Amino acid sequence: MKDLRVWLAILVLVSFLGGVSAGRMTSPRATELDRGPLADYEALLAARFELSAERRRYLRVILEEYQLEVQRLENEHLASWRSSMEPQLRRLGAEYNTYVRDRVLPPERRTEFDAQAQLVPSPVRPAANPQPPTAGADETD
Repeated sequence: MKDLRVWLAILVLVSFLGGVSAGRMTSPRATELDRGPLADYEALLAARFELSAERRRYLRVILEEYQLEVQRLENEHLASWRSSMEPQLRRLGAEYNTYVRDRVLPPERRTEFDAQAQLVPSPVRPAANPQPPTAGADETD
């Protein structure tokens, strides 16, 4: 992974998921099923089978564990989806880095830009023959 933007995107996603996880861990589990289809399922079973308060607590624990397992599976699939995007994000970052270099910076500052890119831990090298966007592009400085 050589593009700084990919690392930043990964950092943002990991931070977001960490925050969501911390929020879920610190929130009271008793209210976990208060909304959504599992809460409706819990109420339906409790009413239909006339469950005692103790059996309702057991049902709630089982449904909470089920919901956590579903969440874990969703997170695993999300992680593999994000990693499958990495090569495309790297190419896209390199392409737009080239646009900035060749379309925004004046020619006399491009060498400085290239040198600065070498200092970044995951540099993006300009493409040989970029095809920059045409909207508002101006070759002159």
